[in-house]
Amino acid sequence: MEPGTAHAKEKCVTGLTHGRARGRASAQRAAGRLGACFLVALCLGAAAPAEAPEVLPLLSAPGARDLRVEELLEEPPRFRFPPGERVVFEVRYLGIPVGFVTKEVARIVSFRGRRIAHLVGTARTNAFFSALFRIDDRSEAFVDIDSFRTLQTATRTRHGRRREVYEEVAFDWETHFVHVLEDKRWKRTREYSLDFGPDVYDAFDVVYAVRSMPLEPGTESAVPVYASFKIYGLEVPVEAREPIETGPLGIVTAVRLAPRNTLDGESQGDGRGQVWLAADGRRVPLRVVGWMRPYTGFRIGAIRAELVEYAAGDPSWEALAPQPVPPRAGVARTERGRPVWRAPREILLARGHLGIDSTDTRHPDQRIEELVACGELPVLRRYFVRPGEPGRSGGCTPVEETRPQGAKTASSDTRSGLRDAP
Repeated sequence: MEPGTAHAKEKCVTGLTHGRARGRASAQRAAGRLGACFLVALCLGAAAPAEAPEVLPLLSAPGARDLRVEELLEEPPRFRFPPGERVVFEVRYLGIPVGFVTKEVARIVSFRGRRIAHLVGTARTNAFFSALFRIDDRSEAFVDIDSFRTLQTATRTRHGRRREVYEEVAFDWETHFVHVLEDKRWKRTREYSLDFGPDVYDAFDVVYAVRSMPLEPGTESAVPVYASFKIYGLEVPVEAREPIETGPLGIVTAVRLAPRNTLDGESQGDGRGQVWLAADGRRVPLRVVGWMRPYTGFRIGAIRAELVEYAAGDPSWEALAPQPVPPRAGVARTERGRPVWRAPREILLARGHLGIDSTDTRHPDQRIEELVACGELPVLRRYFVRPGEPGRSGGCTPVEETRPQGAKTASSDTRSGLRDAP
């Protein structure tokens, strides 16, 4: 296999783009990777060799306490996937094994007044394919199990010998802004902020959201998804129920989905795939097949991922039977991937407290640079300061002095990216 082909393949395996889309063609490539690799984005994670290296977690929650199922029965959460649930997929290209995709629910914890699921995905090529082009990715997310909303994600990608990217994404549900830090080793570090509109899913929580939807043949759901500095629409039509055979589960009745994505209401033709989920229980992902077109005139097909390992997780969670959860919201109108909407008064007030001007039309990078230059008004630095990194100082008015009496302040925990729950 040619290294160039392998490089294009890895863009499908990771299911994420870490560069900002430039122009219409770049936006379509990013959208193609979101839609064409939905299950590999549905199992966001990993292609791993037999012996994975020891790694440190990307997200931490100091002082978090593991929750027992008995503590959840009085107020059942919307997110009902048990700790310890783990799916492993073997990924093949043109019938050749290239690695394994893994996704798991690592923990369900109580942290700062919230009940949170810690999700982990990894992506590593096998020994043979790594000799051609190595992929070693790790992604993590904190998801609020009561609201089914992603709070923060962190991703570290290593492609080839030198290309390494670290990205943190924090969703601020008070201001409805998503804050992004992208650190490209040997290149540059960028910070970015985007109004995500009335509601949004992330590549992590949309996986479980789709698994939780009422999936009846002939129906279709559509949800907004953040990816690569834009808001896309993900349409999930349910085509049919049919039996399929899998290694770990045998013959299973499955629902077949044909997810596709849109940008500004227009369908993107840079990728397409089919996904099979178990029809009963927790809708275990079983199989994905698809193709993608990362570059104009260059199409990659014959991509296939099969479930090869499944762990059901904590058996005590059987008391929390899965319940269908409709999507929180549909896809709002967007222009160039930016939502067009009128924010409610409480959101405008929250933005005002943090010094965010919702009507500012300047380049977002410029606006954010002005805000984070003030150490006491850290729109992004409250999430992204590394341990031991000196804070920024500036001549800004402290946040506490700009807030009304009794108003909440942002959490000072810069590593977890989580605010205290109201």
